Amino acid sequence: MRILLTDVRLVKAPQKFHIESMKIPPRHCSPVVDKATQLLDVLATSPAGRSLAELVEQLGLARSTVYRILNSLVVYGVVEKDAQEPVYRLGPKLSELARLLGPQNDRAALSDVAGPVMDALVHRISEACKLSVPDGDGVLTIRVAQSPAEYGLAIRIGHRAPIQAGGSSKAILAYLPALEIDKLLEGSLKRYTPFTITDPEMMREVLGQIRRVGYSEDNSEITLGVHSVAAPIFGQSGQVIGAVGVPYLGDPVPERLRTIRQAVIEAARTISLSMGAPATLTKQESAPSLKYGT
Repeated sequence: MRILLTDVRLVKAPQKFHIESMKIPPRHCSPVVDKATQLLDVLATSPAGRSLAELVEQLGLARSTVYRILNSLVVYGVVEKDAQEPVYRLGPKLSELARLLGPQNDRAALSDVAGPVMDALVHRISEACKLSVPDGDGVLTIRVAQSPAEYGLAIRIGHRAPIQAGGSSKAILAYLPALEIDKLLEGSLKRYTPFTITDPEMMREVLGQIRRVGYSEDNSEITLGVHSVAAPIFGQSGQVIGAVGVPYLGDPVPERLRTIRQAVIEAARTISLSMGAPATLTKQESAPSLKYGT
């Protein structure tokens, strides 16, 4: 899902920028942030840089105002001042932020990258698979590849699962920052079936095992009779951005389960590398079996 910021638009007028507010009243905006954003927009169209005088003229603002804004932006690396010439350019901090908000965190881009890998996965194991992403205190299914087999589970795009139950959910939860995990595991956890893990400390042990083996399993934690194997997907900065999971019915023989498990891990690794994840994060040999009973 691609999020479009349409509430506020910058519209260029002669010698000045005006903010055209579509939904947010101007009184609810910060004038200083508005001016800083206008300044950045000018620099974005000037690879060679702009001098203080040029910025003052184009923005139509007081020289002292532009000067103070530039100084603050330089301090944080959002703007840089040329060492040889008296001009300002966009700074390295913007590139750093862009990497965090780039395609590795874009659900639409992730879905596009994952699609062919998921199609290959379902033809390899004849089971449906799904692509899930973090969504607040849960995970959201954003893409599905249905099984080519005559019978199998039908998975719905848009389904939202709890963060602490299910294969894909735990595969994502295990790799979230520690503070975020603590927040999500505060208090008792909701029980969906007799097999749902409801004790936070036991869940932390399970998450540690998932991190050690590189995948997660679900033995009827949300729906009785439904099992799954899932593996995390990482982005360019090494953060978890999703999971690929294969739900299935019944209790397959060990050899069949090993085949599904290895195929899922390999699919997640392929997607992660395509999203720019460090290879060291995705290196996984033949996966050992999990020792917990979920």
